[in-house]
Amino acid sequence: MPRRSSEAKNVSNFVGPFFRKDVDVVVVYVTSPTSLVVGEFDVNGIISDTVEDLWSRTSRYAGIDRDGFLNYFRGREIGHAIKIGSVRKYRRPLPLGETFGIRAPQSFVYLPIPPNGSHWPWCSGTER
Repeated sequence: MPRRSSEAKNVSNFVGPFFRKDVDVVVVYVTSPTSLVVGEFDVNGIISDTVEDLWSRTSRYAGIDRDGFLNYFRGREIGHAIKIGSVRKYRRPLPLGETFGIRAPQSFVYLPIPPNGSHWPWCSGTER
């Protein structure tokens, strides 16, 4: 099983209700023109709350202004945010297709658990 950090360091990604709670690691892909996988982070949990309360709880870490946040959750009563744990930046970014055998997803895709059970074997980057 992928490891988890004991304490969340950041909350910066908001997700829809379709995000599975059994996700332990998120692999970060940067879109065009970079088009590479640049790292990964541990999921320390999911915060679910009313949109207003979620903003109150996460705004200082959100990386988005209030208008953008409210627009993202427009029409929803409940919002969800990922608690980000340890972050690992890859020393060498990886091509998505060659490394994972997939095309860039519209928003996200579930990957299988790494063979070693803790992190992808090419992750030799630094933790932040």
